[in-house]
Amino acid sequence: MALIHLSVLPLKRAEEAYALVRLGTGWSEHDWFEWMRPSEGERRGVLSATALGGVLLGLAAYVVKGRTLDVPLFVAFELGGRGETRDALRNGLDQVGERLGCDRVCFSDESRGLVETATG
Repeated sequence: MALIHLSVLPLKRAEEAYALVRLGTGWSEHDWFEWMRPSEGERRGVLSATALGGVLLGLAAYVVKGRTLDVPLFVAFELGGRGETRDALRNGLDQVGERLGCDRVCFSDESRGLVETATG
């Protein structure tokens, strides 16, 4: 298993992370930076998955809506197709949701990397 570190995406890495955001949504650069701007009254954030050396492998933006952790952005970059980044982010979101009092996690239809695709 690869070593993947999960953490809140620091604002200083927002520009670098936009390359992954473009893969995962139709969000414009403006939309992304608006999301990253601190918001009063709204509980939201971005969970990042990084490899050794700090290379960004995945992102999941989330916002609390009632007792639901809504995930409008989920993108996981995988090498070898084993799903380790995807699994790490999904497990991390479950933990974030639990910590924030949510009893379910809902993903956007445009999220990339949630399911394995058949090849061949």
